[in-house]
Amino acid sequence: MKQEGSRLKILPAIAEPDWGGRIHYITVTVHQDQLWPDAVMQVVGPDTSNVSDVCKVGHLYLPTGVGKKMAKMVLVSLAGGGDFAKAVAWAEKFDLKRTNPRQVFAIGEKMPELHKEIGMDPMYVIASEECFFEGCQQICDVWWYGSKRRASLDWVSLARGSRDWVAFLCE
Repeated sequence: MKQEGSRLKILPAIAEPDWGGRIHYITVTVHQDQLWPDAVMQVVGPDTSNVSDVCKVGHLYLPTGVGKKMAKMVLVSLAGGGDFAKAVAWAEKFDLKRTNPRQVFAIGEKMPELHKEIGMDPMYVIASEECFFEGCQQICDVWWYGSKRRASLDWVSLARGSRDWVAFLCE
């Protein structure tokens, strides 16, 4: 249950999506005011190129607060026929909130072996808050492949692969 003013709101149980994807819960500490270059390069993406487009969108994702905050998230797999739009519609049914890249980058920082935990290598975790960059709708993500981990900026239309997971906040 969730308190809203003077009334209680009952949250439905979060069910796996009907397209065949899985869900996975995680909790991480997010540095809400971390400088963008630090979040991208030093923390989450040691294998990220410093000329990557993800390095150029920090002005679109300003800090969301000060200090550190715990974030409980649910990841939904796009395997089985999901895509970004279907994931967003699925999340709305359960009153889940969108994640920003800093929250997803925290997953990469705190869970460098998430791909082993989930049993998928390579894999991507996508922030569900998109941006417009160079005239295209895009999303930030974290990519795991063996011992490598990288942050990137990709077109929303590419978020439909069997190795893609979209992150949402459970608040």
